[in-house]
Amino acid sequence: AIKSTPIDVLLSTFGETLELSCYSARVEPEEKNLNVNLKLPTALTKVVPSKVIENALDEGIRRGQSLNYARYLGDLPGNFLTPQVLANYAEERLSNLGQITINTEKELTAQGFGGILAVAQGSKNRPRLVTFDSEPKKPQKTIVVIGKGITFDTGGYSIKGKQHHNEMKYDMCGAANTIAALEILAQQLPQIRLIGILPLAENMVSESAQRPGDVYRAHNGKLIEVYNTDAEGRLILADALSYAGSFKPDLIIDVATLTGGTTAIANNLAGVMCTNDDSLIPLVRTAGREAGEKFVHLEIIEEAIDDLKSDVADYTNLHNKWSAGAPTMYAAAFLKEFVPAETAWIHLDIANMAWNGRNTTHLRGRGANAFGAKTIVNIVKAYCG
Repeated sequence: AIKSTPIDVLLSTFGETLELSCYSARVEPEEKNLNVNLKLPTALTKVVPSKVIENALDEGIRRGQSLNYARYLGDLPGNFLTPQVLANYAEERLSNLGQITINTEKELTAQGFGGILAVAQGSKNRPRLVTFDSEPKKPQKTIVVIGKGITFDTGGYSIKGKQHHNEMKYDMCGAANTIAALEILAQQLPQIRLIGILPLAENMVSESAQRPGDVYRAHNGKLIEVYNTDAEGRLILADALSYAGSFKPDLIIDVATLTGGTTAIANNLAGVMCTNDDSLIPLVRTAGREAGEKFVHLEIIEEAIDDLKSDVADYTNLHNKWSAGAPTMYAAAFLKEFVPAETAWIHLDIANMAWNGRNTTHLRGRGANAFGAKTIVNIVKAYCG
């Protein structure tokens, strides 16, 4: 396989791997832990032009730096990384590649982002919505990438158990990985209009937090009954999916640490993907495989939406009491209702893959691993190819 791999691909992978191997999961890592300086090996320059080597290594190193940045954001504790701070990090990383807009709570209220506001109402750290637009002059296609950004998830009043609760700082890895993917893509595909949407909130318990049974109006006007406050990710993603329609995209991709049910489907071996267009299934599988990130396809059974109908609203955010299983499919079925009409959509649930535990032997070590970012890059490249 190595013999048939182009030298520039090998060198790019080499640069990325070196960058990833130098990462340190400290809260405030020193600059040397995030960047690698390479000298060109003399023997290689005699076989391959030095410019080819430099370009390939540089591409790999920059890709590794983007992935490491996503890992760094994922590893930050919740008291460091509030919605506003994460919005600032996104602006810092992407503002030189396009236009960044950060909407505050007042603006979210005026624009009808009821899901984001409902999830965030129990926290003193107010929600934000980040929108990135690469703004090419004559775009060939428009692609929207949405990343779930719950900066800490207590579960709300449907509170989580104490086991691994500290790991709920990782519930914003979808947003972090989206930042990485957008940074890589914006540099490589200047002819594609890239839209990034990051709904950011903190799901806390307080006297002002949403309650099970509450009803709110989503961005698309639908009424949602909150069966379970720990099924909050789909509420902010639903608003983001509806909002994505304003850009008239050719394709929407969302990535999220959405459901623990992914572990029952694929353990820690693969993420789970759903789509409203079966022709995209092989594209995602190939994109993941080439990224070293496997995804298995989960079909959304058409009748699943019937179990999400509410007696007092349009939908519930969790399947009703007569349907005990399939949490990953029901979450995707809920989201599908908010995808703009006649728009291709890919949903990547990485809840079982977004961070590595204590005993990992993974190259990227313990903690956040940026899983899915490279797959998104490959999906967009293949789709726009």
